[in-house]
Amino acid sequence: MSERTPLLSADLEHTCYESLPRDNSKVDNPDDETTIICKELSFARLAIIMITAWFGVFLGAADTTVIATLSAQISSEFNSLNLLSWFATAYLIANAASQPISGRLTDIFGRGPGLAFSNVAFAAGNLVCGLATSQKAMIVGRVIAGIGGGGLMSIPTFLGSDLVPLRKRGLVGGIANLWYASGAMVGAVFGGLLNDYTTLGWRLAFLIQVIPSLLSAVIVLLLVKVPPKQSDKSYLKRIDFGGVVLVSTFLACLVLGLSSGGNIVPWSHPLPITAITLSISLFAAFIVCELKVPLPPMLA
Repeated sequence: MSERTPLLSADLEHTCYESLPRDNSKVDNPDDETTIICKELSFARLAIIMITAWFGVFLGAADTTVIATLSAQISSEFNSLNLLSWFATAYLIANAASQPISGRLTDIFGRGPGLAFSNVAFAAGNLVCGLATSQKAMIVGRVIAGIGGGGLMSIPTFLGSDLVPLRKRGLVGGIANLWYASGAMVGAVFGGLLNDYTTLGWRLAFLIQVIPSLLSAVIVLLLVKVPPKQSDKSYLKRIDFGGVVLVSTFLACLVLGLSSGGNIVPWSHPLPITAITLSISLFAAFIVCELKVPLPPMLA
């Protein structure tokens, strides 16, 4: 070995590997989180990975606003306006519920599988929406798409932190925000154009997202090789699933009460009164739950 001999072998050029736990005295503890160290990828490989991930951000943001110009047409086709507000709300609630836990879950199962699952769920949800024959089926599809969309919009941030050197993360974060803003801006306009100028109408606005999402899932599975930070499934106990369930049901009950009162039934009807009362109780339970949940250790 001389001063010119590479310290890293050539086969590590495009791979990641795990370091020891942060505290070497706890090597045998399965709950210790390990730090992922990735050798800087070539520009071409990194660009393909990040553009694929950012395209998911674009689709997730577009799906948030696409419903704005389609709700009236969808409700008219189903001959009911009672559940119109749920077309957007169902997606947003599911999206908000999946984003906080996606980081922890991909720490355990890996960024690639997590992003691939999000793409598949997003595609499945939009397929259900595009083929829906009732408002209830439409709402179910929006919930499924929202679960996938939450991962699509959050996991690329974690992926960028794993693959991009610290000195470049500001630039990468800015580019990701551009993709999000572009998707949010284009979604409503694109949906309106497809509804007005295509034979399939509003259904095409959802169906057209299915194939790109599935292709993205395949690409990230093939190219993203970041290993899990914590492979032991006991790490799942650190995820605040209770908080996620409480805040999701709180939002669902609140929207149900506000949208049904004066619309589906009078405000004096038990449905809005019960839903709003239950939402207040769930919010209080969420606060109490979060006060008792221990914070994850900053140093493993």
